[in-house]
Amino acid sequence: MIWSGKPDENKALRGWEIPDEVEGEAWNEKRRAAAAIRALLARFIESDADPETFREIRVHAEAMSAALDGKPWSKSGELFKQGQFFERHLEMKDRSVMVGQSNPVAPVIKVTEEGDKVIGRLVLDARYSGAPGFCHGGIVATVLDEILGHAAIVKGYGVVTQSLTVRYLRPTLIDRETYCEAWIREVSGDKVVCVGDLYVDGQRTATATGVFVDVKGERFQKIFSRAYDG
Repeated sequence: MIWSGKPDENKALRGWEIPDEVEGEAWNEKRRAAAAIRALLARFIESDADPETFREIRVHAEAMSAALDGKPWSKSGELFKQGQFFERHLEMKDRSVMVGQSNPVAPVIKVTEEGDKVIGRLVLDARYSGAPGFCHGGIVATVLDEILGHAAIVKGYGVVTQSLTVRYLRPTLIDRETYCEAWIREVSGDKVVCVGDLYVDGQRTATATGVFVDVKGERFQKIFSRAYDG
């Protein structure tokens, strides 16, 4: 287990922000390995190298995959069913597909709270390409879903997405200065409506409205337990 603290022992666990500094050599090394794999993937996708180079990369990749065989592993769904998920909440969030430094697929959105808004800064590289030089529209929607959700989370709501409407205003170019922002527009009962925008080089490329449902507490347990029980 990379992180084994209890909720009351770690203030950050009860919040939303993944710390830059984490406990444990294994967790820190996993982050460094993930960063190296991210850089490799971006270079690999755009590479026009010779067959020998790709063959060497394949051999190394197969060897690295084999090195993980037989090592301990954990899946978030299994941890939830075993009642251990919240003990390792930060570690699981650090595996997230959008913000997780331990996830080689993630663009690693750095989320900060600034007044009534949350701001996300990120890099969209070749891993997220759609049309030539553009970010795939599904990735744009996922980034916006993430930042809109954080707008609610930082205010204490434990939300899941009910609906997301995205309007694409112009192409979102990759390998450019990219950031997004979001804020709560209204709250009605357990519904939290958030809005936000994505920018590239200071130009707004997409805007979104999301309806989120607050499921924190016992409701969270019931919803997820029902999902896993079928």
